[in-house]
Amino acid sequence: MILYFSATGNCKYVAKRLAEADGQEVLPIVDCIREKRFAFEDGTIGVISPVYDWGLPSIVKEFLGQAAFQTSYLYFVATYGTTPGAIGALANEAIKGRNIDAYYSVRMPDTWTPIFDLSTPEKAAKYTKHTESEIDRVIQGVRDRQTNRHMCPCTPAILTKLIAEPIYNNRVRRTAHLHVEDGCIGCGLCAKKCRALSACGAENIAM
Repeated sequence: MILYFSATGNCKYVAKRLAEADGQEVLPIVDCIREKRFAFEDGTIGVISPVYDWGLPSIVKEFLGQAAFQTSYLYFVATYGTTPGAIGALANEAIKGRNIDAYYSVRMPDTWTPIFDLSTPEKAAKYTKHTESEIDRVIQGVRDRQTNRHMCPCTPAILTKLIAEPIYNNRVRRTAHLHVEDGCIGCGLCAKKCRALSACGAENIAM
């Protein structure tokens, strides 16, 4: 079983690759929260999340705090642009009554444009040249039930808690400037995938 959160498609792609390799069930974390599904049981369970400001997206942190995992092998995969930060330690801390057995990381393009220029395929390729081989490493590691104690590379969790988390919570997550532009076609997909947009009434734009 594979549980993932994906805002840009990176983690969804990794989840798809892992699922296709071993015939695993794939569940979006957003759907699990909406359906109030927090109990999971399988031979292996993987959680896939992007790195936000060296840590966990708030929705993933909330989900892990409520989830119960019955499995002999629980692994965590982080997709990142610059560094996985302390996401592994924070994920393990969020889960109650169960430690993560293995941590994996996959470098992929980050859509934070002040740092990442993805304007051409050549520029994007700079961040993806090892992506497929890193996903293959995850697949093999899960098959072999490899274990490790932390994400590699990583930063101290204390730095994330003292510096990065306050920035994420007080600045990055602010939605005051979100608005619907003329290019909107009213499909409602944004509200379906983002609870913040749903809560502020974005679902009402759907045709």
